[in-house]
Amino acid sequence: MENFNDIKSLWQTDRNIELPQIEEIKGVLRQFNQKRKQKNLFSVILLVCCLIILLLLMCFATFKMWTTYFGIMLWMGMAFYSIHLKIRRQNKLSGLETLSNNDFLTALEKEENQTCVGKSKNQARLFIAWAIGFFFYIYEPASKNTNSLLIGYGSLIVFVLTVWFFYIPFMTKRYQKNIQKTITHINNLKSQINENS
Repeated sequence: MENFNDIKSLWQTDRNIELPQIEEIKGVLRQFNQKRKQKNLFSVILLVCCLIILLLLMCFATFKMWTTYFGIMLWMGMAFYSIHLKIRRQNKLSGLETLSNNDFLTALEKEENQTCVGKSKNQARLFIAWAIGFFFYIYEPASKNTNSLLIGYGSLIVFVLTVWFFYIPFMTKRYQKNIQKTITHINNLKSQINENS
């Protein structure tokens, strides 16, 4: 959301100051959307790389227990699902480019609201799938003796609980706060465009 500063700087709090030109607003909006698309594309590339590594692990590493393969398959499923979500978001962002300024801001506001709700749900699903995959994956190396089994699963449980009860709620609140700021900025900009037209 830091990239929204360019858009934020375009509207004026002092009504006596002349409003920015429509073309200037349009350029900044397009640039803002472009940065979001690039960030999203980078995430897709990283996920594809992870998927390739997991495929190579499945093909060339030899594991004795089915639990290890099952854990890797869960991670692969999670990677495919994440890629699907990112590509869908990329298509939505591309669709915004053809809209007029006011329609662009309205669609951006709607999309940010949907992203906020969807991100929380998807984050929970992906984390649960990741944790289950890890529980299966570490069984083979940890099952050699009871101590390593207890330490491995104990550490994993502590990590999962910490992330679930502290990190995810903290990041969700932070993301919602940023979304709220962005939506406020969008509404200010929309009202100024309406006044200017």
